[in-house]
Order: sequence, then structure tokens, then C-alpha cells
Amino acid sequence: MTASVEFMGTQRNLTGKSSVEISLTDFPVVSDVLEYISALFPSLYMNRYNTMVTVNGEISPVDRILKAGDKIVFLPVIGGG
Repeated sequence: MTASVEFMGTQRNLTGKSSVEISLTDFPVVSDVLEYISALFPSLYMNRYNTMVTVNGEISPVDRILKAGDKIVFLPVIGGG
């Protein structure tokens, strides 16, 4: 069982990939995937505090359990004042 992490814009430039497949046996929860991707691509500077997550196009909490075929996108939080 796998899910995919899709990279957009700058993430795609930094990783050199449009997506990667993730084994749900190894990474069953969104937070597991976030930690793995952060370690695999440290230049993305992602963590649970500065990154919003979508799963299948819907905003998702980091404790969400993933299912086969899910599409995960990590979006940087942009703030301003």
C-alpha cells in the first residue's frame, strides 16, 4: 500500500521531483510522512508548525491515518501583518 507526496513550485525545484511514493507500512500517519520528507529533503525546512497539509485536496491534521492512494501535499504557511 502506498500514498504519494506531491511537490509544487519551489518544493519541486528543491527536490528535483514532482512526487514520491511512500509506503504506508513504514509511514501510516501524516506526521510520519512529514518527518520522513523533512529528513529526505532538509532544504524544504518543513515541520508541523510551519507547514499546512492537504490530503486528497482537503486540509488535514498531522495525526490523520493515511489510506492507499492518498495524495499528500505540504504547503508552507505564509503569514504577514
